[in-house]
Amino acid sequence: MDTIPFLRQIARQWAAHQNTRSAAAIAFYAIFTLAPTLVLATAVVSRFVSREGARQFIQDRLAERMGPAGAEVAQDVLANMSLVADGSWTTLFSVLLLWYAASAMFYQMRAGLDQIFPHPRPATPHPALIAALVGRLLAALFVLGTCGLLVAILIIHLLLHALDHWLATTTGFGGAGWHLTGGLTSLAATFIIFGALLKWLPTGRPPWRHVWPAAAVAVLLYETGKWLIGLYIAHSVIASAYGPSSSIVAIVLWIYFSTQILLFAAEICHWSLQREKAAVENCGVSQTT
Repeated sequence: MDTIPFLRQIARQWAAHQNTRSAAAIAFYAIFTLAPTLVLATAVVSRFVSREGARQFIQDRLAERMGPAGAEVAQDVLANMSLVADGSWTTLFSVLLLWYAASAMFYQMRAGLDQIFPHPRPATPHPALIAALVGRLLAALFVLGTCGLLVAILIIHLLLHALDHWLATTTGFGGAGWHLTGGLTSLAATFIIFGALLKWLPTGRPPWRHVWPAAAVAVLLYETGKWLIGLYIAHSVIASAYGPSSSIVAIVLWIYFSTQILLFAAEICHWSLQREKAAVENCGVSQTT
């Protein structure tokens, strides 16, 4: 594969599909899912640990992915929600709000991915109704998948912490394995999220053999870019100029950056699909001649 032609093709596809505009729209809708997601995630995790432990766990996970701004926003949101109400009604309201906001975000995200992956229009008598039902179903699955992934990560972290404590008390070694395995767990979760979005969200679903390499590139770009955007936020006046709202601005930048990585991975997946299709067509032409 020639790097320069590959990058040129990706750049042409990026401009043709208007991915920058799609990323901005997705980031806008994602902001409205932030507060209910945090409340719902805390309610789910608190079934296994204390409420304070659940809040600290959520803040630590956001700090790993978004930096200090993510932990600060989580702390403020959860503190404000606890002042308003605490209990099943707050959780129920958060679920309903999350479902509505997530469906809007998924509509926009699917629209952006459908620009990249062409697909035939389904011949249904009520396509708008079917699309609305599918969008709501995907939003519900997104909520359930997020909660399930959080619980799985929590269980892994608890097991690793117990193992690290046992190693520290019996052998005197510990800490390094905990941090290494925790980092690998975070990478695996990010890889699964990117792969699932690339596979299941577009209407024209690409094969797994094209999804996994694109998801691996997305994880590499995400982990590298996460460090770079952290430096940018720390030294840029764009985020700090907004005063008390600086953390929210930093979160918007992070979501916008992450969404562009997802769309870039989709472009790579689409390029791989087109390359395979062209190779098959050329092989068929050569056999007929």
